[in-house]
Amino acid sequence: MPLNAIILAAGKSTRFNGIKQLANLNGDSLVNHTISQVDCPTINHVYITLGAHSCRVMSQLPEHVSPIISQNWELGMGHSLADSVNELSLSSGRLLVCLADQVAVSPNHYRQLTELSRQHPDAIIASCVNDRACVPAIFPRRFFTPLSQLQGDQGAKEILKQHAADVVTVNCPCAQQDIDTNEDLFMYQQHQL
Repeated sequence: MPLNAIILAAGKSTRFNGIKQLANLNGDSLVNHTISQVDCPTINHVYITLGAHSCRVMSQLPEHVSPIISQNWELGMGHSLADSVNELSLSSGRLLVCLADQVAVSPNHYRQLTELSRQHPDAIIASCVNDRACVPAIFPRRFFTPLSQLQGDQGAKEILKQHAADVVTVNCPCAQQDIDTNEDLFMYQQHQL
């Protein structure tokens, strides 16, 4: 069964002044930047989970990316991820879960995750920051049920903790950097110059 990617981009981003998913990041939208980072030959298909501003964001997506509209996005990231997993569970063997605002995660890191997942198909392959497993992470099918039952604002963090013995990690300090505010975006862009 294929490895598919879910990019979570459903939130309203109340701390960001504007539509964060469409914020300009080096001449592209934030969400399209992340899509280009994630998209690699070992991933069968890229999906993006939308909620707030879904029509505006959908109109800017590349044709090869499929949107998933979360009906429960307002209830938090856990609900958005659960909606996505429920939508893709029958067509996926493994799911790469990542966040649209983790813009510093490199294509090389995503390739490392997918290669480790190929080598350890029954394990969760997760990024690691300060000795803690986090997303981006690849979940094999046997974890789809707990993922599909997530609620509230908690994403996959609790599942990574509960199943620590099943997790293989790849160090990725930049996974802790995400874009929550306009200042975060400005600082990230300044470091890219």
